[in-house]
Amino acid sequence: MMLKEELVNCIIASQLGKMNPKWNVTPEISSFIDSSKRADLLVACYGRLPVVIECEWSPAYSVEAEASSRLGAKLDPAKVNHSGEINSAVAVRLPQYLEGIINVHDLETEIKRNSNVTFEYALLTGKSANDFIRFPSSGFISGTTMDLAIFIDNAGISGDALFESIQALESVVVNVANLLRNTISENEDWKQHLAEILKQDFEDNGDGKQLNQLLAIATTIMINAMMYQQKLAGRNDIRSIEQLVDESRCDQAGFLKEWEKILNLNYWPIFHLAYELLSHINP
Repeated sequence: MMLKEELVNCIIASQLGKMNPKWNVTPEISSFIDSSKRADLLVACYGRLPVVIECEWSPAYSVEAEASSRLGAKLDPAKVNHSGEINSAVAVRLPQYLEGIINVHDLETEIKRNSNVTFEYALLTGKSANDFIRFPSSGFISGTTMDLAIFIDNAGISGDALFESIQALESVVVNVANLLRNTISENEDWKQHLAEILKQDFEDNGDGKQLNQLLAIATTIMINAMMYQQKLAGRNDIRSIEQLVDESRCDQAGFLKEWEKILNLNYWPIFHLAYELLSHINP
C-alpha cells in the first residue's frame, strides 16, 4: 500500500510550518468562496500575499493546470481566517521515490532530512488561469524542503508593495544624501575620507556627480544597517528604532552604541562599513 498524496501534503505542511513560525500552513482545505475545490496547501501570513501550493507525484502532468486554476480565486475568511485573492500559486512535483515509502514515520523522517529530498517547483503569478506569468519560464527549479520554503516566502511578496517600497527607499536615500551634502559641502577632508572608506576614487570636478554617488552609496549602506537592526531588535539587548525614539537616543550616538553591540555578536558584512561611515560624520 502506498501513501496517499493527501497524507504527504499534511506532512509537508507540518514541516513548512516549523520552518517559518509566522506562517499558517493549512493542508487539504476547501478555502475558496464559490468553489468546492480544495487547495493542497495554503500558506497565509500577516503582511504577505496568501500562496496556494499544488502538489503531485512526478512527472505531475496536471499540477500546473491545478495551480493555475487557483489564480483569481477569493479566499473565504470564515474557512481559513484569511481574506484576499490568490495571485500566487506554486506547482510542486513530488519525488517519485517518496511514493513508495509505506510507513508514515519513515516518510516524516525522510522529509525532515531535507538535504536528501529534492522537490521540483515553479511559481505562477497572475489574476487568472488565462493571465499569469510563470517562473521559471520553462522547466522547474530543484531544491530541498528549506529551499522550497524560501521560494514560497518570496512568492508571498506583493509586486505592487515591493515597487512602493523601492520608491520609498529611493526617496529616503535622496533626502538623507541631500542632508549629508549640506553638512560636508565645505569639508574636503571628509569627502576624501568617505571615498577611502567606500574604496572609491574621488575627484571633485565641481559638478557634484561623484559626491552625489558617494553619498547615495553611504546612505544606502547605513539605512540597510538600520533596517537589519530592526530585525535583530529584542535579542541580546538590542534596541529597536522605536525604543531609541522613546529613550531619546535616536541619534548618531544611539545608533553607534547599538551597532557596537551587534558587531560584538557578528554581522560584520552589514554593520562594519555602516559603523565606519556613521562614526565619521561630524554631528
